[in-house]
Amino acid sequence: MGATLLAVLPYAVGLLVSPLPAVAVAVLLMGADGRLRAGLFVLFWWLAGAVVCLLLTLALRYSSPGARLPDGATTWLTVALGAALVAVALLYGWGMASRRRDRGWQPPGWLYPVGTLPVRRVGPFAAGLLLRDPLNLVLLVAAAVVLAGTGTDRRTDLLAVALLALGGTLGVAVPLVVALGWGWSATVRMHHLRGTVIWPAPAVRFWLSVGYAALLLT
Repeated sequence: MGATLLAVLPYAVGLLVSPLPAVAVAVLLMGADGRLRAGLFVLFWWLAGAVVCLLLTLALRYSSPGARLPDGATTWLTVALGAALVAVALLYGWGMASRRRDRGWQPPGWLYPVGTLPVRRVGPFAAGLLLRDPLNLVLLVAAAVVLAGTGTDRRTDLLAVALLALGGTLGVAVPLVVALGWGWSATVRMHHLRGTVIWPAPAVRFWLSVGYAALLLT
């Protein structure tokens, strides 16, 4: 079990170092019922990551005889995911180049509407923001490939995906933890820093994509 968990947890870093969802939480905290909505966002971010990874693991494992993904299939899937990450890195690289050329900060289209999201829509928004990011999707699939190739029992699968998603939620939860610990003034300060956090997001995701591509292709 320990070896399986250690093999999966590195993929949590890509989910953890994700500036945009942390900004979404900071914006949610500024509105009515801010802590409730921010807490729901963090919960559904974790839940979506765990459920998607678990479903992918089960689909890959039980698509093969013996309830275990064969070594050959694991190898080819890993190479394919590495190639996909190269494409993702190029996508983020284009975003970096565009920002340098334009010399301006363009906020995401969802940034301002998210502050007025009703409580019932926070969960779907969190799941959508997680799954719209191509790097997040590839990392969840990569973790599922690792689990499907081990032939572990369901208890280990559940623990692994829960810890993976938890690790990937730590960065998202930072604004909520700060708000709970330091109060309203800290919340306002984080809200004012949203542009500073969003600006380097393509560069952060670019280098993460490059690093994970190298990990999978070597």
